Amino acid sequence: MATQACPACGTLHDVGIYVSGKRIRCRACGIPFTVQRAESLVAARAFRSRHAVIRQPSRPFQPPARSSARQRKAADTTPSGGSLFVPGYQIKEMLGKGGMGRVYRALQVSLDRWVAIKVLNEDLAKHHSFIRRFEKESGALASLNHPNIIAIYDRGCHEGVYYFVMEYVGGPSLRRRMHDGLKVRECVQIMSTLCKAVAHAHRRSVIHRDIKPENVLFTEEGVLKVADFGLANIIAPDGRWELTRTRVSMGTVNYMAPEQRRDAKHVDGRADIYSLGVIFYEMLTGEFPVGRFQPPSRLRPGLDPRLDRIVMRMLESQPSRRPQNADLIAATLDSWLQEAGKPEANRQGAASADSGQSTSPRTSGRPR
Repeated sequence: MATQACPACGTLHDVGIYVSGKRIRCRACGIPFTVQRAESLVAARAFRSRHAVIRQPSRPFQPPARSSARQRKAADTTPSGGSLFVPGYQIKEMLGKGGMGRVYRALQVSLDRWVAIKVLNEDLAKHHSFIRRFEKESGALASLNHPNIIAIYDRGCHEGVYYFVMEYVGGPSLRRRMHDGLKVRECVQIMSTLCKAVAHAHRRSVIHRDIKPENVLFTEEGVLKVADFGLANIIAPDGRWELTRTRVSMGTVNYMAPEQRRDAKHVDGRADIYSLGVIFYEMLTGEFPVGRFQPPSRLRPGLDPRLDRIVMRMLESQPSRRPQNADLIAATLDSWLQEAGKPEANRQGAASADSGQSTSPRTSGRPR
C-alpha cells in the first residue's frame, strides 16, 4: 500500500489510487496537499541520473561561508526572513517556536512594558482552519481572569500576520525547576496552585489539553502562570465541543490521558486532571508513570503515603475513577500542607514530608 503523510498534521493517507500531482484533502486537519508517489520520485531521479551532464567548474570550489550563531539567531527571529512589525510594539527577540507559531519578547511602546507576542506561522496563515484555531487560543485566554493564568492584552492582523499580545513571564519553567530539584512541600504547593488555575478554566468551559512542565512558567517573583492554550477545547453552552476534529489525537503523548489519545475532541476536564497527575508523579519521583508503575513513596522513601493515594487516583485510566474536580484536589493538598506544617507533637503520627521519615499516615479526606 502506498502511503503519504499530510505535511500539516502528519496523518498517513493511502495514496495508492491516485497519480502523482493529484491534490487531495487531509481527512484529519482538512488541509489540501499534492500526492507524490514513491515510484514517480524514483523514476524522476533515475531519469535525471541517466541524463546528467558532468560539468567542470569554471573556478575553484569555495565552501559557503559559515554564518555566526548571532546571525543565525537573528535570521530565525522573524516568521519569513523579513523584519517582523507589529504596530505599537518593538520586537526584541524570539523566545520560542512550535507547530502553530512563534513567540517573541517585545516592548509595548505606549505603556513601556515587556510583553510576549505570539505570531501564527506564515504557511498556516493561508488556511482558515488554522486561523480559527489561533484565534480560539486568544479567545480562551481572554475568557480567563486568574492570577495563575497568563493574561492576554490584545490581538490583531497586520499585513497578513496574525498575532496576539499576552503577559510576559521572565522566570523559569516548571521543567527547569524540576531539573534543579524540588522538595516535597514545594511539589505539593505547586500542584495545589496548578489545580486552582485549571479548575478556574474548567468552570469557564475551557479544557487545556496540553498541560506539561514546559507550559507552566514562573515570574521572576516566583508566581506560577499556566501558559499555551493553543490546544484548548472550548465547550459551547449547548454542550458541543468546538473546532477539534473527531478521532484526532492532540497534545503531548507522555502527559495525555488514555481517552485523549483515542479521541481528543470528546474529552473533558478529567483529561487535564490526568495530565496534572503525571506532572505530580514526575515532580515527586523524577520518573514518568509508565506501564505498571509503583506508587511515588516506593521511589522516594519517606514520602507520606497520603500523597500516594492522591497521585494514584489522578492517574486512573478510567475518567470516572479520577477526582472529578481539580478544586477538590487543591483543597486536599492544602489540608496536607497545613497538617505537615504543624509541630510534630500535633500531627498524631502523620509522616513528615521532607525529613525522610515515614510513619503511619493519618486518615484524611480524599479528592472525589
